[in-house]
Amino acid sequence: MPNPSTHRAAGSGIPAANAPDWRPWSDAWTRHIPVLTGRHDLTVTVALGAGGGAPACFYPDARRIEVDATHIGAPDITNPHKAGHKRLVPTAYGLLVHEAAHATHSLWTTPPGTPPVVA
Repeated sequence: MPNPSTHRAAGSGIPAANAPDWRPWSDAWTRHIPVLTGRHDLTVTVALGAGGGAPACFYPDARRIEVDATHIGAPDITNPHKAGHKRLVPTAYGLLVHEAAHATHSLWTTPPGTPPVVA
């Protein structure tokens, strides 16, 4: 398990490397995220290595969720625009749901200078 401070990093606001093969996943999950969060200001980036060193991560300041595509396998394993895709990539979808929960419930902003163990 990654260090909690890595998993909850504020992020730079710079999305993971552009990954055209994973673009349909990013687009589909960005369209889906309001269903999970009730928020319409979030984007989802799916790419190999996304997540800031964790399997997935929510960057509150950037209003972005990243999911490491490693947990999907290959971009053509299924069509992410169809509802049934979730059963074929349960780990990745679980990561998305987990980060959606952060986006929905993590409303507190860590004050500057807060020690990472407290934050």
